[in-house]
Amino acid sequence: MRFVAAAFVIFAVLGWAYFLVSIQNPKHHSYIWLNEAGDKALVLFWTPYFGVRNGNPHKILSIAKKSYPEECFRNCEITFDRKRIKEAHAIVLHERDMKKSDMPEIRAASQLWVFLAQESPIVTTNILKTFPGVFNWTMTYRRDSDVFHPYAKIVPKHELNESSTRETVELNVFLAGKTKLVVGVISNCFTNSKRENVIKQLKKQGLTIDIFGKCGSPTCPRGGNSSCFESELWTKLGKEYKFYLAFENALCWDYVTEKFFRTLEYGLVPIVYGGADYNNIAPPNSFINVENFESPKELANFLKKLDKNQGKYRKYRKYFQWRKTFNVVHGDAWCTLCQKVRKHNLKRKLGKKHVPQSYDQLNEWWFNYEYHAEHKSACRKSRWVK
Repeated sequence: MRFVAAAFVIFAVLGWAYFLVSIQNPKHHSYIWLNEAGDKALVLFWTPYFGVRNGNPHKILSIAKKSYPEECFRNCEITFDRKRIKEAHAIVLHERDMKKSDMPEIRAASQLWVFLAQESPIVTTNILKTFPGVFNWTMTYRRDSDVFHPYAKIVPKHELNESSTRETVELNVFLAGKTKLVVGVISNCFTNSKRENVIKQLKKQGLTIDIFGKCGSPTCPRGGNSSCFESELWTKLGKEYKFYLAFENALCWDYVTEKFFRTLEYGLVPIVYGGADYNNIAPPNSFINVENFESPKELANFLKKLDKNQGKYRKYRKYFQWRKTFNVVHGDAWCTLCQKVRKHNLKRKLGKKHVPQSYDQLNEWWFNYEYHAEHKSACRKSRWVK
């Protein structure tokens, strides 16, 4: 009797999973068992990643060795090879590259489907409405994701086994070379956040702002290759400018892109304009927040004072004190994903949980930030721009 009851439960679960997957996707699905070999977790990246899928997965996903310890992938493999779907413990689908006509046609009940998004809901399509109850985990820049995937992190040096550093003469030399005030590298000239209007208002207050990129001067000399953006331009900006406009194209919860972290890496002070709580992301006195000022005029005057009152760089210097005890490191989300997949596999093999949870209202979760009751939308408008 116990065997019959157990068999009934198993087939009921399988039937539910088959029905669920079949009705949610545009094509008919076949239900499968995982063809597992060994204890290694296999993560299959089903979609392209920003249009790219051929080549080394670690290179495509910018998984830098210096940010990911070797042990992260000792028992975990990431692949773009769709032929291995019957082996994969997790399937990653990148929102920007998802197509209804190009979803997997087979699936195991224990297989995790991971929704990956690194851009804001403003540029996200409504494709998620097509897949309620299909995705098991979320992997985004939002802190309430199953796998938190920030562009980078700022962590205490002691967590990196690095010692705190004392202020040196080199900092004085570095600051003395900064003769220009504000700069930005911008390629999207018309944004949901209206950052272009904020820049115009700051310029009206007499603030000198240099813009590079598609919305300003070219970032590379004619005939230059793309590498000059990183190796030449940013190094030059860090040496010459005091402040950088780390303005996001959308004001969405937790949305902070690479421009903020890159600014800190290259020795500029970021002026931030975004929807995230930057106090939860970076140390005190490492940035200047636009929304801490009542008007463009107040912010412009503040920056001018910092520029003029540079007696031994005392006031400006405080924005570099955090560097003594913190470092900017690349995000380690792929390591986190691998760890979570392996833990899920272990629990499954121990019989604790066979069918993972799924999101019935992923569309609502993504477009409406439910954990902030005072806000109905995941993104908002600027109070600076009417």
